[in-house]
Amino acid sequence: MNENNTVAHTGAQTTNSSSPATEAVDVRAPLLIEGAHTHTEPTLQKRDQGRPHVATANRLDPGYSLAQFPEEIRKERLRRAVRRAVDLEDRPPTPIPPAISLKQRFAQARPEIGYRIVGWFVIGGKVILIAQYKSGKTTLVGNFVRSVVDGVPFLGAAQVRPVNSVVILDFEMSEGQIEAWLRDQAIQNTDRVHLISLRGAAGSFDILDEGRRREWAGHLRGLSADLVIVDCLRPALDALGLDEHSEAGRWFTAFDALLKEADVPEALVVHHSGHGGDRSRGDSRILDWPDGIWSLVRAERDDLTSARFISARGRDIAVDEGHLEFEPLTRHLTYSAKSRNALNADRVMVAVLRLLAEAQNPMSIRQIKGALAGKGHSNARIEATLVKASGAAQGYVTRIKGAKGAYDHCITAAGRAFLMGDRDEAFV
Repeated sequence: MNENNTVAHTGAQTTNSSSPATEAVDVRAPLLIEGAHTHTEPTLQKRDQGRPHVATANRLDPGYSLAQFPEEIRKERLRRAVRRAVDLEDRPPTPIPPAISLKQRFAQARPEIGYRIVGWFVIGGKVILIAQYKSGKTTLVGNFVRSVVDGVPFLGAAQVRPVNSVVILDFEMSEGQIEAWLRDQAIQNTDRVHLISLRGAAGSFDILDEGRRREWAGHLRGLSADLVIVDCLRPALDALGLDEHSEAGRWFTAFDALLKEADVPEALVVHHSGHGGDRSRGDSRILDWPDGIWSLVRAERDDLTSARFISARGRDIAVDEGHLEFEPLTRHLTYSAKSRNALNADRVMVAVLRLLAEAQNPMSIRQIKGALAGKGHSNARIEATLVKASGAAQGYVTRIKGAKGAYDHCITAAGRAFLMGDRDEAFV
């Protein structure tokens, strides 16, 4: 009988004489001691012949062999077998999904893709909200919560299929402040919203630890959560010592496991953008994870008072960049399909029409450019605006041929009506 068989046999005999609970544990599996190989001494000497000896962790010291330690090996095998058995209790094997041919799949009746929020959020989906600092992400989350529990149109524009239970995991704001902001939203179905304040307690959300993750899964199941909101990602990573630039994937893997264990089909995770403003910070895995990506930006990156814009892209998700109008009393946001470029164009239009409305006489292009110099409008934008304003589609400006063949410009009744409209207030 060779050396290994002798060791295995010894372990088996010892096991048979133990209690019934131990008899079910297989201690005859090959031993893979960390840092040790089952080489005999001659093999080690032959392999290292001609090389200076370096004591490393992946081999036994010269002069020893595994056959000299049968009792230690038996105990180590038993310890590892017990650990494997306990691990299987904590983490049962996941069944391998069946392989189904496309012919079979296509023959099955499948419902069309449904939307939690039409165009923005698919049912059963996951979304990342990428937001510039102080751009209003918490206000946007409040509007989102109000829509998905009350069923009111999201941002006043998109139809919603409401859910029964939303859990907010807030890592940034104090309890009193987040409660006040949500109260301003005037949510009707407040019993459907569950707020968990984790500011100063982010370490309790240690979903990398299997035991703690099971606790959280049970908590979410107890709340019958349909949707979980994480606001926001960075404190959750910091609390676990994870690097935002290289280890966010570990957190998302654990978060997916949590959602699965808790039977929560949908999630929204809020994350800050980088210094450029339009892109996510950190690990590319952050953008790989979701079905949809919402982008919240300011018209002027460093101007905290500038207009806000939002867009959405992803799998079956497509919303063009639009302007968000803010109602301070209710904190409600309203979406209008107007991009930053379109808003800038409207601002130039207002500036040009106001100038012409206040002028005593028609003005040339040169006079208009001179009067608007230093106002943040380029000459090219002013020229394009005059062409658009004097076109048949709008008719805000008429052109009068002046001296030396140049054209002067004056405002029309339609132009004055434009200035008197609601748009005037929106762009001041």
